[in-house]
Amino acid sequence: MQQRRLSRTAACAIRLEKIDMSERYLRTTRRALASVVVISMCIVTLPAAAQSARDIQSALDAAYAKYQSVQEGKNADYIPALAKVDPAIFGIALVTTDGKVYTAGDVKSEVSIQSISKVFTMARVIEDQGPDAIVKRIGVDATGMRFNSIVSVEFAQKALGGPEINPLVNPGAITATSMVGGNSRDEVWKRILAFHSDFAGRPLSVNKEVFDSEAATNQRNQAIGALMYAYGSSRTNQSRPPTSTPSSAPSASTRRTWLSWREHWRMRE
Repeated sequence: MQQRRLSRTAACAIRLEKIDMSERYLRTTRRALASVVVISMCIVTLPAAAQSARDIQSALDAAYAKYQSVQEGKNADYIPALAKVDPAIFGIALVTTDGKVYTAGDVKSEVSIQSISKVFTMARVIEDQGPDAIVKRIGVDATGMRFNSIVSVEFAQKALGGPEINPLVNPGAITATSMVGGNSRDEVWKRILAFHSDFAGRPLSVNKEVFDSEAATNQRNQAIGALMYAYGSSRTNQSRPPTSTPSSAPSASTRRTWLSWREHWRMRE
């Protein structure tokens, strides 16, 4: 099932040529990206037959040791709850095509996944409706603007004449989440949660603290959602958002796992 999901998702995802990233994200993700580069170099330079479990684990350990002390960048503080997360949390996990898992560092702490949720929400829509649904309603083009740009929405509509964004920036992600099928908000929520949990291989839940923090400071994304609705892209009327979490969501959860729930009901990037 997961192989089928991944292959169908790739049909659309490979058409996304660039991801809009602010300078803040480039700084704060340097350690993770550098680790990936080191791991890739260590593994790729080994002959295929020599890529034993020991070789792979050594590559991860080397990357972790090299970059665990990097202190550049800072926590995102435009969402107050994220500013309080321990910046020293650092771990690496690698899963091979045959399902073997290799780890280094802290892989027990749970943190909010933030915009990574956009990928899985897109996959949910592609699984249900096919990649053309993304192409026709959202687009698969780089905007050349910030991830939460309002101007990009207006430009796509007024200058380009249609859906010329992508589901990995906020306007597209908000629209993608509104495309998840369901007869009620509880049903939509259950489908989103179940899909993310399938990919994780374990049950996931909402980080209530981050959810509340984002819900209290999400005015920009509410504006984006309203604009996408006005132009007929989003199927959710942002002028009438739910006033509470659905009963199926664990309202008292303090686990540090944040899902794309907020991009549909309480939007904030």
